[in-house]
Amino acid sequence: MGAGFASLLPMTLLARLERRFGWLTIQGLPLYIVATQGLVYVWGLMNPEGLHFLTLNPAAIVEGREYWRLLTFLFIPPMQNPLFTFFFLYLLYVYGSALETEWGSFSFTLFYLCGAMGTVVAAFFFGGSAGAFYLNTSLFLAFAAVHPDFELLFFFVIPLKIKWLALATWVWFGYLFLGASIATKASLLVSFINYFLFFGPVHFASVRDMIVRTRHRRRFKDWSD
Repeated sequence: MGAGFASLLPMTLLARLERRFGWLTIQGLPLYIVATQGLVYVWGLMNPEGLHFLTLNPAAIVEGREYWRLLTFLFIPPMQNPLFTFFFLYLLYVYGSALETEWGSFSFTLFYLCGAMGTVVAAFFFGGSAGAFYLNTSLFLAFAAVHPDFELLFFFVIPLKIKWLALATWVWFGYLFLGASIATKASLLVSFINYFLFFGPVHFASVRDMIVRTRHRRRFKDWSD
């Protein structure tokens, strides 16, 4: 259990969860995620129609009893050009491995499992076929929250701190959220349940502290005037 993760959720709660559900831990989960998505990408290039049978489709699961979809949707990578997909999977491995090293394998598995379950709940309650896009994005946002000053070379040239990319991602999701239907809004929120559960208290405390500091500065300014 990594010290970095202990600051996000109470250590006593994590310890209790690990004692009860420690058997769910998957050592090296980021490697399995990336390797499986890489294999599915190659398979999808040769059999594009086959990817349809991997998506999280509630109707196919309930009516067609295609229960494998509850797992295989996690294996679907972005079917872009090979260079984009290579760097996407490489960064996914970097983010995931860094989080697993800092948090510990159980905590990382718990984070990923919560996101996967949230995606399943969103698909069944609000409809539509789903992949692992939001779940993969939650890994990126989690890494950015833990390592905001980590730098990437934008267009392989421009150094850019990951916190700004994360901010742009949140703005983009906010734009989607405001213009979406109620069902889509609910789906977005549920799909990110893992991030909200693990980082929500930290962000709430930061906003609260910022408000308190702003009030103190205003009071001091009024007193000095």
